[in-house]
Amino acid sequence: MERYESLVIGLGAMGAATVYQLAKAGVKVAGIDRHHPPHTFGSSHGDTRITRLSVGEGAQYVPIVRNSHRIWRELEALSGESLFEQSGLLVLTSREDFDPSDETDFTLRTIGLAQTYGIEHEVLDAAQIRQRFPQFAQVADSAIGYYEPGGGFVRPERCIEVQLRLAEQQGATLYTGETVTHISSDEQGVTVTTDQRTLQADKLVVSAGNWAGGLLGAPFDRLLKVYRQQLFWFETEPDAALVGVSYVHFYPWAGRGLYQLRLPRVTWRGQFESGDGAVSHRVHAADAGPHGVAHPGTGDVRATGAGPHRRADGQGGQVSGVRLHGDAGPSFHHRPAPEVAAHLGGVAVFGAWFQAFGGIG
Repeated sequence: MERYESLVIGLGAMGAATVYQLAKAGVKVAGIDRHHPPHTFGSSHGDTRITRLSVGEGAQYVPIVRNSHRIWRELEALSGESLFEQSGLLVLTSREDFDPSDETDFTLRTIGLAQTYGIEHEVLDAAQIRQRFPQFAQVADSAIGYYEPGGGFVRPERCIEVQLRLAEQQGATLYTGETVTHISSDEQGVTVTTDQRTLQADKLVVSAGNWAGGLLGAPFDRLLKVYRQQLFWFETEPDAALVGVSYVHFYPWAGRGLYQLRLPRVTWRGQFESGDGAVSHRVHAADAGPHGVAHPGTGDVRATGAGPHRRADGQGGQVSGVRLHGDAGPSFHHRPAPEVAAHLGGVAVFGAWFQAFGGIG
């Protein structure tokens, strides 16, 4: 029976990073994944994810993101791969009832964190937004924008592949295509049984994403809540005025529970995300913007064609010349209840993008 100092279950965003960093530190480590990462069955796939230093979701992420940006450059130097595109990022709020004193506003929170932590940025009013980003010419007169030149996007699948490859070069063992069937622990450490072998280790890291609850059983199957974020990428029309624009746009729609993320043209253009457990956002042909970028409307997305990243449960369609690619893979985030910490013992459980990639949306 093979024994390691550490085992890592799940080799997505968090697991790949964990295996690599442990191997780099000289730890005898092995990673296990039921699939062959990078794959399309969890939250760590697709071509792009945004990243920024001022993470409006919380100040606790700022030091993590700063470190992650350093790590991306380190990994690029070691692998020769392009992982992090520092394209700049725009966050904006545009609504008629915008209150400049609203402490819950995402853009204002982002600005506040940047000011507190000395993050390079610019605050833009409506006129400046229209001038520098003409695609937003219709913003409300009260609109406010946050521009961060250090923000941009990373390529999650490439990041995972690079870290796993480098981990193996540092001596890590990877068991892919194996399903964990049982976990137990005693005074000797942890025993992990898969459908192919049994492994022992001093420590275990569980980064199994949406499988964590079922894998760990009670009480985690009750305490870890998983919800789905549906992602879409759009291809612009050939003559779209925005082709070549190198900014990431992050636009929260107030009161709708939706965020629109527009990334520079890579393979696709644009991204919609919904966190309510369903494909609740809708796109209608009449709502396609003048630059070939679709906006939310009232018509259902029709699955008339499969995009390159569509899975069996995905959505695909054609919207006014904009090819819609449904990224059907669930983007699972764990929101553990407060009492989770009391049950962790010596097992670490990871499963959120912010922990995994340092502020990636």
